[in-house]
Amino acid sequence: MKTEEIKNLYEELLKDRFAYEDELQKYPVAKIEKLVNDLGVFPQPIASILRMNQDVYATKFSDGHFSFDYSNHRVNELMDRMIISHTDGSVKDQNLKLEYRHEDPYEGGQYSVKVDFNIVQYGLAIIAALASVMEVSKIKEILSPDAAVSLMLAANAIKETGRG
Repeated sequence: MKTEEIKNLYEELLKDRFAYEDELQKYPVAKIEKLVNDLGVFPQPIASILRMNQDVYATKFSDGHFSFDYSNHRVNELMDRMIISHTDGSVKDQNLKLEYRHEDPYEGGQYSVKVDFNIVQYGLAIIAALASVMEVSKIKEILSPDAAVSLMLAANAIKETGRG
C-alpha cells in the first residue's frame, strides 16, 4: 500500500465515522485487511494468522503485548486489544518507536464498538503519519505484531455487529 492510499483510508475512516457508528455505511474491513497485509508484518496473510491457535501465535509471532491463556483458542477469539498510543524518537534520524496500551472493548462484559472504532482509527492515524515521514516498507520494523493483529480483531468485531 502506498503512502497516499494509507492517508486516504485514514481520512475515509475519520470522515465517515458517524455513518459507520450509525450503521448508515459499511465499515471498510477489506481495506483494513489489505493495509495490514501490505505492511508485511507477517510472512503470511493476516487471515491465516487469525485462524491459528493462540499458543502458536504467542511463540512464533507475538512480541509479548497480548495476554494469552495459552489454550486451544484461536487468535481471532482474543478479547485483548492493543492501541497504538503514540510514537517517540527522531524523524530526522529515522529512529522511531511506537508505544502501545491495552484496550478492552468488552469491559464490564458489554461490547463497546466505539473502543474498536478508536483502535483502528487511532492506529491508522499514526501509521499514516509514519508513512508520510518514512518508507512504508520500513513501518513493519517498528509496528508491533500484536498491534497489527489488534487492528484486524477490531475491524472484524465491527463487521460482526453488522456494520462491515
